[in-house]
Amino acid sequence: MNPFSSLTLAIAAATAAGAAFAAGGVSVQQVPAASRQQRLETAAAAQVRQAQAKTAGLKAMGISLTPGTPQANPYRAYPPSCAADPLPDASGSNGVVLSQDLPLYTKDANGRTTPETVKVTLWRIACSSGNSKTPYNATGQGSNSMTLLRFDRSAANEGATDRIPTMPLVQTQQAGIGYDDAASLVRVAAEPNTVISEAPFDSPIIYSTTYVLENFPFGEDYNHQFNQAFKLLVDPQDTDVANYPTAEFDVPAYAPTQGTYPDANGPLFLDGYAAAQWINLDTDDGLLVQIAEQYDGGGAMTRQLVFDLLVRDLDGNPFWLVGNAVFPLGAKEIEVGAYYLGNGEDKPAWGKATFRLHNCNRLDVTFAPNAGLVAPVPSFEGTRPYTRLFSANGMLCE
Repeated sequence: MNPFSSLTLAIAAATAAGAAFAAGGVSVQQVPAASRQQRLETAAAAQVRQAQAKTAGLKAMGISLTPGTPQANPYRAYPPSCAADPLPDASGSNGVVLSQDLPLYTKDANGRTTPETVKVTLWRIACSSGNSKTPYNATGQGSNSMTLLRFDRSAANEGATDRIPTMPLVQTQQAGIGYDDAASLVRVAAEPNTVISEAPFDSPIIYSTTYVLENFPFGEDYNHQFNQAFKLLVDPQDTDVANYPTAEFDVPAYAPTQGTYPDANGPLFLDGYAAAQWINLDTDDGLLVQIAEQYDGGGAMTRQLVFDLLVRDLDGNPFWLVGNAVFPLGAKEIEVGAYYLGNGEDKPAWGKATFRLHNCNRLDVTFAPNAGLVAPVPSFEGTRPYTRLFSANGMLCE
C-alpha cells in the first residue's frame, strides 16, 4: 500500500541508491522502499504544522461579513501578471525543457493497481522583469520567470478512469533546504495566482495537466526562489514496488537570451496590469492609463485603452492630450489617436500615440504629431519611457 495515502502534505526522503542520469538535467533514482519508513513521523508532524498554518488564515463563522480586498499573494513565486488560467504547455519553448518518463502510483476501484508511466516535463516561461525587489526576486536583479510542471498520460490512457495515476510528492532542494525539511514541499496548483489552492499529494490525474510551482504561505523558509538554480524531486511514493523510481530535475538558474526566451525583454500583453499612473521625470510628464474590458456587437470580448497625458504647452501652461482605442485580447502594441483639449467641447486632433508595456515598471509611448500644429500647441515625437508611479488595487503587476 501507499503509506502516505492519507497525507495531503507529506515529506519524502532525499536518499537515493544507484542514481542513473538521463540527458537534460534529470536523474532517475531507484529508491528502496524501506528507506522511506523512517520519514513517516517527520511527514506526519509536517502535515499537522501545515494544516494548522492553513486554518489560521481562515475566517471564523460570523466574525467577518465582507470578503477581503484583492491583493497580491505575499508568498508569490512569480509576477502576478505572468500568466492566467489556462496555463500553457511546453510546445514551442526554446528554453530549458526537462522531461522524464516516470511510473506513478495508480489506483482503481479496488485500491492500488499496476503503475502507469506518464511523461513529466518541467520548463519556464518568461515574465516581466522590472528590477523590483519581490518575494521571488529578493535582490531585484536578474530576470523573472514562472516554472511549470506537466504530467502527460499516453493517448491510450487519456481520460481513462478504470485506473488513475495519482499526484506524486513534489519537493525542492535549494539554499540549505533539503528534502528532509518540511519547507522543501512545493505547492503544485493547476491555476496561477492562488494562495492555498493545490493539487495535493495522492490526488487523481485523470487528464494530462499543466501545474505551476507555487509557495505555501507558511513562512520565509517556504518562499523558494525558482528563478535561481534548484533541484526538484518528483516522488510517486509507491513503496509497494521494490526500488521504485523517482525523478530529480536539476534546474539551472534562469538566464534568458533572445534565442531561448524571446519574450523576456517585452513587450508584454496589454491588459489591466498596464492600468496605472505613469511619470517621466525628464520631460515632466504625467500619464494616466486605463484599460477597460467590453464586448463588441458579436458578443466577443475586447479591451479599450484610455489615456490622459499632462504636459506643458510652448508657453509653459498645463496641456492635456487624451485618446482611446479598442484593441483585441493578446495585443502587445496599440496605436491611439491623440487629441488635445481646446475651448469648450472642442478636441482638435494632435496626432498618434503608440503604447507598448516594456515591463511592469516601464511603459513606452511613441508619439507622432500631425504637421502644422499651431503654437502654443507643443509638438514632440519619438519614444518616451514612463515609470510606474502606482497601480490600481488588486492589479499589482510584479
